Amino acid sequence: MFKKLAEGDVYCNETLAAAGPRVARLPGGGLVCAFSVHRAGGTNDFYPMVSYSEDGIHWSESKPVWPELIDKKSIFASIRPTADGRVSLAGKVWPIYQLGESFWSGEV
Repeated sequence: MFKKLAEGDVYCNETLAAAGPRVARLPGGGLVCAFSVHRAGGTNDFYPMVSYSEDGIHWSESKPVWPELIDKKSIFASIRPTADGRVSLAGKVWPIYQLGESFWSGEV
């Protein structure tokens, strides 16, 4: 059913790690991968990124979806194909009250 093209990290460097990668096929046959990055485990600073590929092996440079919201809103989003053949990005937005704050609340 599935054909594995490649494997490895979606995105990771010395200060950022990826979370929640999802891939959708575009109407023209290409692929789009959406994922969220964050600075450290447990921090409330997620922001969605996208990357494009024609073959599933070679990907464009990742770009933030809403760069103006980095460090202002924590956004965890997922991409999906829609019934009409388009692609949709949906998710959840949390306020960032202080950079470096935890997304975990012991009160909740």
